[in-house]
Amino acid sequence: MSEKITVVALGHRALGTTLPEQKIAAKKAAKAIADLVEAGNRVVISHSNGPQVGMIHTAMNEFGKAHPDYTFAPMSVCSAMSQGYIGYDLQTAIRAELISRGIYKPVATILTQVVIDPYDDAFAEPEKIIGRVLTEEEAEAEENKGNFVTKLEDGTYKRIVAAPKPQKIIELETIRTLVDAADSNRCWRWRYPGYGTGNRPSWCKCDHRERSFQRTSCRGIKRRYPVDSHKCRESQLKPWSGQ
Repeated sequence: MSEKITVVALGHRALGTTLPEQKIAAKKAAKAIADLVEAGNRVVISHSNGPQVGMIHTAMNEFGKAHPDYTFAPMSVCSAMSQGYIGYDLQTAIRAELISRGIYKPVATILTQVVIDPYDDAFAEPEKIIGRVLTEEEAEAEENKGNFVTKLEDGTYKRIVAAPKPQKIIELETIRTLVDAADSNRCWRWRYPGYGTGNRPSWCKCDHRERSFQRTSCRGIKRRYPVDSHKCRESQLKPWSGQ
């Protein structure tokens, strides 16, 4: 039976607002996600990037101010950067947590783009404040470029962007392909069989997630260390090839 697909949404500020906070939050999230995997779920994770994309947008634009030869980074690029480094922290934390439990399943990050309705009402009333503080002159320049700006209580200005409802994920088929490839029938787990190997860890590819290495019907096993006393009926054990 195929594993159930579970979607986990890490909402606004669930990953903190700074790099150290994000690493701590990612490790906490990884424990809950590993629980789901261990219970037999295939997990897809979606996350917010509000604090992160704002931080990146501020940094890239301050860099652009200090170095006129460089162009300012558009919001789309800042969003892609945020997806990349959030994904890096999450997949690193999740992979480490799974391996610590004796489970290996591939963990990957996909940068996604969405299709939206250009007539979405959100464009009429943008509400997400982002980026660096602007002077009045800079705010006017942003408005001349067609960007929305809002005045803060302290008299300074900031960019404000809309949050239209996504209609479609462009990379959806890529996500489905990876989810299907992660079926429990083809998984990798740490094993400690102890067949003359000094109980050193090894990777074992099994037909079923809970089938132990010692079961001689285990198919397609690849050992990192040679084993003399154990052979799979369907596949000769051989030194680990890195694949």
